[in-house]
Order: sequence, then structure tokens, then C-alpha cells
Amino acid sequence: MSALVWLALALAGEPLDVHVSGYVDVGAFATTGDGVSYRWDPAGEVTGHANETWAFWGDPWASTVNSRGDVADLGADRNNLERYDPIASGGRPTFLVNTANVSVAAARDAQVTGAISLDLMPRSGSLGAPGDSVAVDLAYLDLLPSKNANWRIYLGKFTPVFGREYRERTAAQRFGITPSLIGRYTTGTPTGVKVRGSLLGRSLWFAASATNGSATTERFGHFSDEIDRNAGKTGSARVAVQTRGRVRVETGGSAQVGSVDDQPDASLVGWQTGLDLGLLIDELEIVTEFVWVRHPGVDLSGDFVRARGGYMEFRYTATPWMGGLLRFDWRDATMRIEHNFYDSNVGRVVGGLRFVPRPDLTVKVEYLGVIELEGPAIPDDVFTTSCVFTF
Repeated sequence: MSALVWLALALAGEPLDVHVSGYVDVGAFATTGDGVSYRWDPAGEVTGHANETWAFWGDPWASTVNSRGDVADLGADRNNLERYDPIASGGRPTFLVNTANVSVAAARDAQVTGAISLDLMPRSGSLGAPGDSVAVDLAYLDLLPSKNANWRIYLGKFTPVFGREYRERTAAQRFGITPSLIGRYTTGTPTGVKVRGSLLGRSLWFAASATNGSATTERFGHFSDEIDRNAGKTGSARVAVQTRGRVRVETGGSAQVGSVDDQPDASLVGWQTGLDLGLLIDELEIVTEFVWVRHPGVDLSGDFVRARGGYMEFRYTATPWMGGLLRFDWRDATMRIEHNFYDSNVGRVVGGLRFVPRPDLTVKVEYLGVIELEGPAIPDDVFTTSCVFTF
């Protein structure tokens, strides 16, 4: 928000309530191999697609090292296409400032709130140029139609309505460190309009949105749109039921349909559906989610993605200052992009510990055991750490 807008609000009469928050996430990681979690299949022996220019097995995004979803190394693109690989560790252990976040929310009353969240990522430069980057993670208006309304309207760039993992997208929110293998489809921040509310005494929750792009994260490349390239929009919706008491249960279903991101033809329509369940019993929390994805193409050349996957995560808070997690996640997908064909069927077993020595400081450690369910094994396990200070 510009200085002139802030000045206009300040002169409007009522005092402006401004809240500044954020976090700093620093850590270190190491991998068992070169950090690249996929391999080239030139003869098509694994993928069965020798007719493609380049075919691969494994999952380029399986060797995750932080809460942003960055991987240890994305490897070399065989077509010399530009790709964003901010870490590119080459299998070498390294310290890393994962994210420095600054968020500002401003309101004059409860009916209108403006919020913005910026992520700053220090990374290595090249030939004297800085490699650091800044990402606008969120920028939206939060509108309450009336003081007694049980629903809200969001305009701008906001969290999606699909599934439940988006609630823990950031290092400050997440119990552990890394997102699930299907988080790439459900934790992006699209731009558009969203409505969210509740009924039946907050037992039934609903949310719906119309956005330029899908809930796919920007770092997943070809299936994300912040500025739309076609006239079609993406519609998303989720309905969930919650129970209260000693045993708290939340179960929900999500759907998304719209013109495929990052291509000019609005007639190419993609969709995804999902189911999720959360169970909280005293200090034990169990969270599970499944998703099915179909995108027919990013252009007229026949590129596509077909995927299914899910995760189940167990979290136990033994004491207010210590807890642990165990997660099983899996993704089975085929994707063709720019004459590159990826055949991924990968599972992971993730174990971690969480320490909270003080309310504003959290220390986490995590080990990701990556399992190639099809094709030869790849040395791509990850040990990673995160120290998060919130303010």
C-alpha cells in the first residue's frame, strides 16, 4: 500500500490499527545423493516412453528441504529451458536462510482489513549479480458485509479454499518442516475473489472462489497463473463439517475446475477433487488428505498432467515444549511438458521432532526417506532442520 493511501486513511477520522508480524526461518540440510530426485530414462526402459525427447522417472520435487517446498537441487533441464533453481546444492550440505517474512495488516474497524505478506529469500547470485528474491505471498482485502455476518469476502491474492494443508503453508504455521508431495496442488495463493463462512453454529463451513489460476504453487511452473493468460477463470469450493468436544473431527470435500493455467486456450479445462480429514484427541492429531488432478494441456501441443496422491500425518505433543510427527505421503503422476515426459510414482516416510523452548522460538528437525515405487532407487533422502523466530 502506497504512502499516499496510508496518509489518506490516517486523515479519514478513526485511528488506523496497524499490526506488523513476521518470522525468520533459518536452517541447514544434507542429502544422501546429489540432491536431484529424478533420473533420465533415454531408452524408455522405466517409463516406456522412448518416443519422447527426454523421459524421466522419480519426482523433481521430492527432495524438499524447507516449508516453502524448495528442493535441494532441480538438476539440469535437457532442453536448455530457463528454470528457477534457487538452491542447486549439488548434493552438498549447506546452511540456508529459508525465508524472512514481513506481514502487515491494517484496519479501522472489523469490517474492512487490508493485509500484505512478503517473503524474502537470500540466495546465491551469479557473476556479481545478487540471487536474492522477494515474493508477494499474500495481498488482499478482507471484507465483513455486516457486523453480524457469519461470512467474509476476500479480494486479491489469498490462501486457496482447496483442502486443508494451505492452513499450514508457512514455517511459522507448520508443525513440521516440509509440505506433502501433493502440497504443490493445494497450497498456492491465487488471485481473485473468495467467500468463506459458517452455518449451524460453526459446525458447517463453506468456502468458494473464482480466481485467475488454480491452487497450484508458483514453483510448480507450468500449472500456475497469477496473471491469467486466457479468458477463463478457475472455480473452487470446499464444504466441511466440524464436531466439538474432547474428540474433535473435521471432514471436508473440495473441487476445482477451470481453464488450464499458463496457456491461451480457455477451452482446455482442467479439474481436481479432494477429500480431507482431521482428528484431534487430546495431544494426538491425525491429518489425512487425498487429491486427484487432471489438466489436459498447457498449450496446443498436447502437454498434460494426470496425478493422484495423498498423505497421512500423525502429530503428538508430548509436552508444551516438545512434540513429534510421522508422515506417509505418496504421489503417482504422469506429466508431459515441452517434450519432457515425467513418470512419477514416489512415496516418502517422514519423521521429525519439534522443540519450543520459548513461545516465539521453534526448532525442528526432519528426515525424509524417499522411495521410488517404480523404477530403480535414487539416493535422494533428505535431512533438514529449521529454526523459526516469530514476531
